[in-house]
Amino acid sequence: MFHLSFSNRFEILLDTLLDRLGAEQTGPFAQRQVVVPSSALRRTLELAVADREGVSANLQFDYLAQWLWQQIGRVVPVAERSPFAVAVLTWRIHGLLDCAHERGGWVTAHPRLARYLAPADARMRFELAERIARVFDHYLTYRPRWLDIWGSGRGTVLEAGASAVEREDEAWQAALWRRIRDSLALRQEHPAQAFLRRVTAMSAAELAAVGLPSTVHVFALPALPPLYLDMLRELSRVVDVHLYVLNPCREFWFDIVDARRLSWLAAQQKDMFFETGNSLLAAWGKQTRAHIGLLFEGEHEVEEDAAFAPHPAHHLLARLQNAILDLQELKPASVHLAAADRSIEVQVCHSRTRELEVLQDRLLGLFKLHANTPDALRPSDIVVLMPDLEQAAPLIEAVFGTAPVERRIPWRITGLGGTQDNPLAKVLDQALQLAASRFPASRVFDLLQQAPVAAHFGLGNTELETIHAWLREAGVRWGLDAESTGTEGAVAKEEGGDVISPAPAHTLEEGLHRLFMAWAAGPAAQQTTFAARIGAAAPEGQAALALGSFWRYVDSLRLLRTQLQRPHTGAVWRPVLNEVLERLVGDSAEHADAQREVRAAIAALADNVAAAELDTPLALDVVHPALLALLDDPARGGVPGGTVTFSALSALRSLPYRVVCLIGMDQGAFPGSDRPAEFDLMAARPQAGDRQRRLDDRNLFLDLILSAREVLHLSYVGRSVRDGSALPPSVLVDELLDVLAIATTAEAGQPQALADARERLRLHHPLQAFAADYFVARDRSDARLTSFNTDYAHALASRLDAAQKRVSADAATPVGIALPSSGAANDAEEDGAEEDGLTRDDETPFFATPLSAPEAAWRAVDLLQLTRFFANPCRYLLRHRVGLDLPEAEEELDDVEPLLPDWAAHQALAQRLLPVLQNRLTRTDAELAQAVSATAAAELWALARAGGEYPAGALGKSALERELASLQAFAQRQHQLLQGDRLAPHLAHYETTLDGEDWSLSAAFTDLHPGGYLHARYDDSRVGDYLATWFAHLLLCAAPPAVSSAVPPSTLSSVPLAAARGLSRNGEFHFLPLEPARAQAELQSLLALYREGLSQPLHFFPKSAWAHMLGGEKPPAAENKWRGGRNADFGEANDPAYRLALRGEKDLPDGRFYELAPRILRPLLEHLDDPRLG
Repeated sequence: MFHLSFSNRFEILLDTLLDRLGAEQTGPFAQRQVVVPSSALRRTLELAVADREGVSANLQFDYLAQWLWQQIGRVVPVAERSPFAVAVLTWRIHGLLDCAHERGGWVTAHPRLARYLAPADARMRFELAERIARVFDHYLTYRPRWLDIWGSGRGTVLEAGASAVEREDEAWQAALWRRIRDSLALRQEHPAQAFLRRVTAMSAAELAAVGLPSTVHVFALPALPPLYLDMLRELSRVVDVHLYVLNPCREFWFDIVDARRLSWLAAQQKDMFFETGNSLLAAWGKQTRAHIGLLFEGEHEVEEDAAFAPHPAHHLLARLQNAILDLQELKPASVHLAAADRSIEVQVCHSRTRELEVLQDRLLGLFKLHANTPDALRPSDIVVLMPDLEQAAPLIEAVFGTAPVERRIPWRITGLGGTQDNPLAKVLDQALQLAASRFPASRVFDLLQQAPVAAHFGLGNTELETIHAWLREAGVRWGLDAESTGTEGAVAKEEGGDVISPAPAHTLEEGLHRLFMAWAAGPAAQQTTFAARIGAAAPEGQAALALGSFWRYVDSLRLLRTQLQRPHTGAVWRPVLNEVLERLVGDSAEHADAQREVRAAIAALADNVAAAELDTPLALDVVHPALLALLDDPARGGVPGGTVTFSALSALRSLPYRVVCLIGMDQGAFPGSDRPAEFDLMAARPQAGDRQRRLDDRNLFLDLILSAREVLHLSYVGRSVRDGSALPPSVLVDELLDVLAIATTAEAGQPQALADARERLRLHHPLQAFAADYFVARDRSDARLTSFNTDYAHALASRLDAAQKRVSADAATPVGIALPSSGAANDAEEDGAEEDGLTRDDETPFFATPLSAPEAAWRAVDLLQLTRFFANPCRYLLRHRVGLDLPEAEEELDDVEPLLPDWAAHQALAQRLLPVLQNRLTRTDAELAQAVSATAAAELWALARAGGEYPAGALGKSALERELASLQAFAQRQHQLLQGDRLAPHLAHYETTLDGEDWSLSAAFTDLHPGGYLHARYDDSRVGDYLATWFAHLLLCAAPPAVSSAVPPSTLSSVPLAAARGLSRNGEFHFLPLEPARAQAELQSLLALYREGLSQPLHFFPKSAWAHMLGGEKPPAAENKWRGGRNADFGEANDPAYRLALRGEKDLPDGRFYELAPRILRPLLEHLDDPRLG
C-alpha cells in the first residue's frame, strides 16, 4: 500500500513515524527500513527513537537511491554497487575520452567534442568527464527514456526546432552512452527499467518470494524523481510504502502562481484556472508543489492522512507561517508590530565578521531573555546556517572561539569538507599539492607546521620557529635538490677557471648542507668556504635534534616525490597514497578516527577506478582532484549536536529550531548562480519534478523560514566597509521584506509609512563593535543596538570620564555610560551628557588620559634607552610603559630568487664580510700585503658568493662586485678612524632635576679613541644615525673623559676628544663640540621630553621631523613624509605604533609636532658637519 502522511510541522510527522515504527513487530534480528535525505535527519531520528524506545536498535537507514538499488538487485541481477554512481561513471568516461587510446577513437567523429579535447591535458579531460557524469546521472534519474532511445539508436530525443549545436551535443552524448552501455555489457534497458517491467508483470506472491521488505518509511524527502516514485509505487503492491511529506499549506494550492505570472497569463487569456493565494508560497514553493503534485498522478491507490497545526503564538513570524498555512495573503496594515516583537529581524552589517559579532550579541540577549523561565533557551535550540560555510569557518572560530568565559556560547561547525575538518585529510591534500609543485620553501614549511606532521617528527612551536629562521638564513627558496631545478651538475664560469656547482644555492638540499656545516664547524664555517659553501645560522645544542628531524622530513619528501610524480594505475595508487600518510603522520592513536576516514577515501578511489575497469596509468594531477572529491563528499553532511550548530544552508533542511539564523544573505551569494553545463540537454527542457538549482534554493529558503519556531534572524553585508555605501541583500530577503513591510505598515498605501515599516524590520549596525551606539543610551540610533562586550564598555567609560573632566564646570552635566549589569553592557541608562563632552567616533582614543608619572626606577636612564625612545616614541611608550609589544609580522619565506639584491641581502652580506675585512685590516704590514694578494682576493670573492645573498648571473655578479668594493672602502675608512690606542673605558653620567624629581643619564663608552666616539653602521645615513650619534656627543660633551697623560700628544687627532663621528655606507659626518653647560641644557630638555613621552604619546615623528627641518621648516615637507606622498604605504603614519597610540587624533602633524621638531633637531643641525646636506 502507498501511504502519504502530510503535515506542516516536522514534529507531527516525527511522532507519526515513531508511532508506526513502534507498532512494527520485526523480531530481534529484523531491521526496520527508513529512507532519509540527509545524515542530519538520520541522526535526529536515531535520537528520537532512542528517546522513545530507550535504545535506537533494529533500524536500517539508507538514502533513497541506495535503497532502491538494493531492491532492484532482488529482482534483476545487478552488481552490488551501482556502476552508474557518479564517481565510477566519471572514471569510465575519462577513459573513453582518451583520444590517445584506441577506445577514444570515436571522438574524431564529433567535431565539437574533438575541438575541446584536442588541446586538453589529462586534468581537463577528467574535469569534463566529471561534468558529463553528473549530467548523465540526471538523465538516468529524470530522463531514462532518452537513454533508452540513445542506447537502441532509434533516433533523436530533441524537438524539431532544436539548434545545430544541441543536435551535435546530442550526437556525441548518444555515442558516448552507447559505449558506456557496451562496456558494462548491459541489456538494451537500464536496470531500473527492467525492474519496473518485471515487477509490473509479477504477482504478489512472486514479489513476496524475492525477499522484499514488508515496510519502508520514506521520511521528509524534499523531492522525488519520477523514476524513483514509479519504483516506489510498484513496490507498494507488496511493500507498505509510507511517505512522510512536509506540506506548508493545508489548502489546495497547486494552481497558485505569483502575481507577475498571473498578469502574464491574464494577458494570454489563460488565467481562468489560476490564482495568487499567498505570494511567497507561490514564488518560493514551486518545487514542493511539483513534488506533492507528482505523488497524486496516475491511477495508483493511495492512502492519505494529514495533520496540520497553526503556530500558537501571535508574533510576526507566527502570523507569516499561519498565512502560508491557510493560503492567505497578509493584508496591508493588518499586523501591529509590537516594540518587543523581534521574531523576524534583518541585521545590516559591514562585513561577515561583523555579522558574526552581531549574532553573538543577539544570542546572548536571547539567552538572557529566557533565563530563569520554564522555557529557558538551550544552545541546541539554535542553528546558524550560511551559504559560504567553508569561507566563514575561520571567522566563526575568531569570533565565537575567542570569547571570554562570561560571553562564551557552546558551538560547533558541522558539515565542513574533509580537507578542512580532518587534519590528516588536510595534510594529504597539502602533500599532493607540494608534490605537483616545484617545492617552494613556504609550502614546504606550511606542511611541516601542520600539527600531525610536526608531532610525527617531534617538533614543537619553538623548534618550528627555529627551522623557519634557518630556512630564511640558509637562503632556501625552492626545489628539493638539484634534480628538482634541472641544473644538476651545472658548470659555472668564474674567474680563475670552471667551478662545479654541486647544487643551486636555493634548494633544500643545499640549505641543509649549510646548516649541518654550521653545526659541525661552528663560527669558522662563516669565515671561510668549504667545498664552495659556507655555514648558515648557528645550530647547536638541542637545536641539533630539530635539525635532524628536519632532515628526516625533507628526506621523506624526497622519497615521496619520486613516487607521486610518476603515473600509476588505480591499484598502485592505493599503497602510494597510504605511504604518504605513513611517512608524514605515522600511525598515531590520537588521529585514529581521522586516519580511518582518509584511508577509506583512498580505498574508495582505488575501488572506483577498478569498478570503471580503467587500467591505464593515471597522473597525480588527475588522482588528486578525484581524491579531494571523496574527502570533501557533500554526503558527509552536517549533523545537529547539543550546542549552537553552524552549518551549510541545506545540511539541516527541514529540522525545526526555536531560533534559526541565516547569515550571509548577500546578493549573489544566495540563491546560487551555478549554471548547468552548456551541453546539458535537460536544462533547456524542464519538466515537472526536475531539480533546478534556482527553484531549489527558493524552496530551501521557504523551508528554513517555516522551520523557525520563535526567532528568524537574517543578516547580510549591507554596507561597504570602504565607503559605507549601501549594498543590496539577497533577492529573497528583499521579497520577504516587501511582504512584511506591507503587512506591518501604519498606513496602507502611503510610501513613507511603507518605507518606515521596512526600516523597522531592519537593524543597521555601526562599522565597529566598539562604537558608542552600543553602550551610550542617549541619542542611540536604534534602541535595539546592544552589546555584551564588557571590555569595550569599560574602555568607553574611561574615555567618557576623561571627556567629562574636560567640559567646563558651568556647561557640563554628569556623563553616564551603560555599564554591564546582569551580563549586558547596556542595561543602565545615561543620566545625561553634553554634546561637546563626548565624541561619537568609532576610533576611540587609545590614551584617553595621560598615564601616571613614571616611578623612581624609570628616572635612571641609559643612553641606549634614550636613543630607542626618540627613534619611535609611541612604540617605546606602548612596549615599555604599557607592556604592549605590537606583534611584527613574521617575515615570510621567499619562494623565488630576486632579480636584484634587496636591502636584507645587503645587510646579510655586510654582517658576514665586515668582520672578515676588519680582521684582515688589523694585521701587520706583512700580513696585510699577503691579505690583499690575488689569492686572498679570490678567497674573499668566493666567500662573498657562497652566502647566496646575491642572485646568480651577470646582474648579480655586477651588483656583488660593487657591493664588495663598497664594503672594503667602509672597512678601510673605519679602520682609519679608529687608529691610535684605545682610551680607558669611560662612564659618562649626567644628573638633573625635573619638577622636583631626580633624573640621570649615563652610558659606558668602552671604545673611545683619541679621534673621539665613532658610530658606524653599514647603511645609508638616516635620522636615527644622526640622533644616536648626537645623543652620545651631547653626553660626552656634558661629561667628557679625562685625557690620560700616558697618551702621546702625537696620537691625538685634530678633532677634539669629545667629538662624535658617524660613518655610513654613503659617507660620514661629525658634530662640533659644545660647551658642557650647553650640552647639559640640551640633555635636560631631552630628558624632559622622555619623561613626558612615558605618560602620553609624544608628537615627535623622526622621519617627518627630519624632512621638515631639511625642507626649510615648511609644513608640506613634513606632511608629505607623514602621509607617504603618492604611496600611503610608505608614510610614517602607517607605522602600527603610531596608528594605535595616536588613534582618534586628527590633523597630524599638529602644532605640538611643529614645536618639537625644531626643539630636538635644530641644535643637532647647528652642530652637524655633513657635506652631503649642503
